Amino acid sequence: MKTEPKRVLVRIDDLGIYDPWTTKFISTLCSAGIHVSCGVVPLWLTNSCGNSLIDLAVSFPACMEVHQHGYSHNNQSASEEKYEFGPGRKTDEELKEILDGRRILEDAFGRLFYPAFSPAFGWCDLNLTALLVDAGFTVVSGIKGAVIPSKIQMFSPDVDCFLWDPIRERQWEEIVLDWQSRRDANFGGIVLHPRLMTGESMEFYSNQLPLLLENTRSLTFAQLMVASSIEL
Repeated sequence: MKTEPKRVLVRIDDLGIYDPWTTKFISTLCSAGIHVSCGVVPLWLTNSCGNSLIDLAVSFPACMEVHQHGYSHNNQSASEEKYEFGPGRKTDEELKEILDGRRILEDAFGRLFYPAFSPAFGWCDLNLTALLVDAGFTVVSGIKGAVIPSKIQMFSPDVDCFLWDPIRERQWEEIVLDWQSRRDANFGGIVLHPRLMTGESMEFYSNQLPLLLENTRSLTFAQLMVASSIEL
């Protein structure tokens, strides 16, 4: 019996401000056959960034999508745990921001936008899950404090190229060991943060990530949802 290749999500976070290095980075990954989901912060979005992502999607059809990464990416927490949507915020204000952000991205990207939501700072709780369902999202992709909801699909990456307390880019050897420790899982995900990476670092990842992901199947959120529905 033929074994299905591991499904992989490559999430590129913190997009919205145009950067030629980031555009080249995404282009090189797509050229290597890696499918990516681009997390755009709605209030950061500029015309130049939007146009560059649309141009990339034209050049690499089916290799990329845009999803919503928070709203303003501001920390709204009064505690050490950072989050944009979480305890202490008014539910109606949170829902308005989520919906406003979705409209911004739908207007900018049309069918390139997929209703998946990755929370800023990776924090997701039951209340945010419920709000996302109300706002028509089909996928949530958190890292910390996440729950497994019943009305929305969760695809959470398990490897981040950065550590956050204090902030530092992880050594490639750390990434490889982390990834290999999860080699037996049917699904895996990697989060990249080009906004915080140097051009040299992006070039290195462009060369090494395709090798790390050999014999896997990278998919966007939309493609993961289709693959999951086929299994049911």
